[in-house]
Amino acid sequence: MLSALVTGGTGTVGVPLVNWLLKEGVGVTVLARPKKHSAESIKRLFRGNVKILHGDTTEVLCGVTKLPNTVFDCMVHAAGFTQYHQHLTEKTHAINEVGTHNALALATELDIPRFVFISTCYVAGNQPYLGEKDVGMVENAHNPYESSKVRAEAAVRLWPGQKLILRLSTIIGDSKTGEIAKAGGYAGFVKGFWPLQKGILPYKDHPFLAGINPASTLNLLTSDWAVPMIFKAARSQLEGTIHLSHPKPVNLGHLFEETFHRWFPLPVTYDRLIAEKTALYEDAAWKEIQDSISALVEYFGPYVRQDTTFEHERAKLIEGYVPPPVVDDEVIRVQVQYMLNHLFVKKPKLTAVAA
Repeated sequence: MLSALVTGGTGTVGVPLVNWLLKEGVGVTVLARPKKHSAESIKRLFRGNVKILHGDTTEVLCGVTKLPNTVFDCMVHAAGFTQYHQHLTEKTHAINEVGTHNALALATELDIPRFVFISTCYVAGNQPYLGEKDVGMVENAHNPYESSKVRAEAAVRLWPGQKLILRLSTIIGDSKTGEIAKAGGYAGFVKGFWPLQKGILPYKDHPFLAGINPASTLNLLTSDWAVPMIFKAARSQLEGTIHLSHPKPVNLGHLFEETFHRWFPLPVTYDRLIAEKTALYEDAAWKEIQDSISALVEYFGPYVRQDTTFEHERAKLIEGYVPPPVVDDEVIRVQVQYMLNHLFVKKPKLTAVAA
């Protein structure tokens, strides 16, 4: 692969992917919205020279009015809107579904032979298992994000060129530095507690209930594993669907304990009996915080209550494939440290408390 056109280059997956492509000597052109990003602000995100093509995936031909002279070997469509709110259904489908149709049309217009679509393993919806040959079903989706990705995948399968759908589970930061472009997924869940922390701390003897399922798992992938696998899959001749997921996902209860009791210590619990025994329902401030936490957990509900098992056999067909690193206690510590020091508003000093 000598030259690639990338959408979503400023996102959680896009930033490290573009940097990896540049490191591998690939010429990269990033499609970016002119109203949101100037060319100079985009270039500052990357460790190398990138070309900027101004456009918007929600517009016909992605809003590209002047076609570039560059010949592209591959288009990587990583642009997407990752929100789960029902009231954002129209926007979600405009970006994720219509945006994919427009990206495919642009790839056709530019005679790009290969289209790589960054999708999600969670097109599984409420199904307990998802095979790599299984297609997602809109009726099984938990939210507009999942249903929009199901429809986008269907559009990619109909495209006449060479296409590859890469379904990713939840991406976290670099395993050694924790670096991640935006607070989504696991980081987004943790960030939801940040504005509440001052109100929560005085209630150390009256913990708030976070209704997760501690017996479940969360399928996390570090970006420093996922990005090289995306690159290797993109430059291959593989087609169809490949799952980039973890064969041994982290236990959700353990992740919760490490995150909220050891490294970001807050009086929250997933033990309903403890929470109800110490609850202060007549305390208006306590109840307001509890309601906020309940709403946060409900927003992420499908992902913190029951995880899906994802087949990942086709990933082993990628030349240079290696298993993903274990998301152990050190990886969790590094993630939380980066969140607190870089992603959140303030920069508290990270200290461990007694486990």
